[in-house]
Amino acid sequence: MKKLTLSLIFSVLLASISVGWLLDQAFNYYSQNDEINTDLDQFKVISASLALMLDVNVNREDIIQSWPQKEQPLQISPLSDFPLPESIRQNFLDGEPLTLSSENDLTLNYYLPKAKKVMTINYQDPLVNQQEQTIQQWFTFSFYIGLLGILLIWLYPLLRRLSFLSDAASKFGKGQFDKRISVSSISYIEKIESEFNKMAQRIETLIADKQLLTNAVSHDLRTPLARIQFGLDTLSETVNDAKQHEYLQRINLDVQVMTELVEVLLSYSRLEQKKNDVNFETINLLDYVSNCMEELGLTPEESSLFCDVEKPKIKANSKLLRLLINNILNNAICYGKSQTKIKITETEQCYQLSVEDDGEGFDNEDISALVKPFMRGKKQEQYNPNGFGMGLAIASRISELHQGNLYITQSQDLGGAKVQINFTK
Repeated sequence: MKKLTLSLIFSVLLASISVGWLLDQAFNYYSQNDEINTDLDQFKVISASLALMLDVNVNREDIIQSWPQKEQPLQISPLSDFPLPESIRQNFLDGEPLTLSSENDLTLNYYLPKAKKVMTINYQDPLVNQQEQTIQQWFTFSFYIGLLGILLIWLYPLLRRLSFLSDAASKFGKGQFDKRISVSSISYIEKIESEFNKMAQRIETLIADKQLLTNAVSHDLRTPLARIQFGLDTLSETVNDAKQHEYLQRINLDVQVMTELVEVLLSYSRLEQKKNDVNFETINLLDYVSNCMEELGLTPEESSLFCDVEKPKIKANSKLLRLLINNILNNAICYGKSQTKIKITETEQCYQLSVEDDGEGFDNEDISALVKPFMRGKKQEQYNPNGFGMGLAIASRISELHQGNLYITQSQDLGGAKVQINFTK
């Protein structure tokens, strides 16, 4: 909103100053036009002739009484009643007329040398006054129209962006959960648009997680539940102790599978809920990778760790980072044959953590779907049928929480899969 407020203040100031200056220039040009002053110049000539006549005519009072005072007030006063500064007085006595103006009228004053008096006549031209009043009204109207025009130019981009936001919100409310706004860096409401996109993304993710849990309950959990139910029915019908023990072991195995699946699902769904509550700290990525390799029991014969950075420090949550590293390492151990290669490299923008294995790798058509929950490649289903397909999905979700990106490619060195995560510096 700071950008919106500053742009509004700037637009109002710019409109007021620019429009006022343009109208002032136009008014000065119009005021200097000779056509407006034509009647006044003619009146000055007539007034000078009248002053000359009154100066030589002894019947001044008769002329004044017969003069149309309502239209052009005329009077003669003694010179002593007409004080003037010395700088003006001498020129006035030498015959130069003196013009005095106020907001309401204009007076012409002439010195009558023979009579030693001063003739004063008021200039009142209703047509000119009306014309000046019309000009002032027109300029005032033009000022407000110009001000309004500039403000409308300022408002148009705002109204346009608000229209986009309203349209996106309407479509999102109707179920188009992938609807987003193209955020412009010069938009007045850039922050609101960005927050809308973040909100929309989170809602879409929550809905997808809900659908995920529904699918898991309807498919992955129903299968072991059916086996447990079948085992219980069979157990109740057998009296052989050995068979009962075998059935109990199968039931216990199915319960363990269900427990693991529920824990994985809850862990995945909690990641989205933690998005706004994740506490970050400065962590040495190399130390964490080394600790995770020790916990998983990776020996130098089975794995190699290469790092070209002395202390690759990143901002991360320690628990989530450990889960992320363990998941991609477990993925390499599970699907690799005998060798695993871990690298930590540095670029200008980020630190890169890559884990490669010498397994079967992924089919190219499966790579884009591997970061989705319960999605497994065809080779992985054949090689390890007991997995859930959640390891890379959880790793991808955690990398997003750390403003990172997860990529899956083919390893050029070992021939298997390569999982790479970029951590922003």
